[in-house]
Amino acid sequence: MDQTGSGDVPSPEGLLGYFNLHGLVDAVDWYGQRDPLDSSSELDYPVALRPQDIEDCVRIEGCLPQVVFSEACYGAYIQDKSLREAISLKFLEAGSWPSSDRLAWLMARLTLR
Repeated sequence: MDQTGSGDVPSPEGLLGYFNLHGLVDAVDWYGQRDPLDSSSELDYPVALRPQDIEDCVRIEGCLPQVVFSEACYGAYIQDKSLREAISLKFLEAGSWPSSDRLAWLMARLTLR
């Protein structure tokens, strides 16, 4: 942390990752969301991030964020999950520090699956 911010509040340094995506308690992936004004036949909730994407990012210098903020529901849910079944565990394995809330917001009209 850099102490050059205003007052005594530290300013974060390094690459930060912010993911405002959807997640499910029993799903491996995190999902995006199709624009509701788009009437195409595209999926309402396409896959946006997979555990293997973290593995791919590790091989690219400067790709992996040091701190990850997620608004994916259940984004840090790891109970009874392996490294291949939880994106948050993949970030930890790669050296990032993930944080997530349990439920961010719900869209009552559509379902993810």
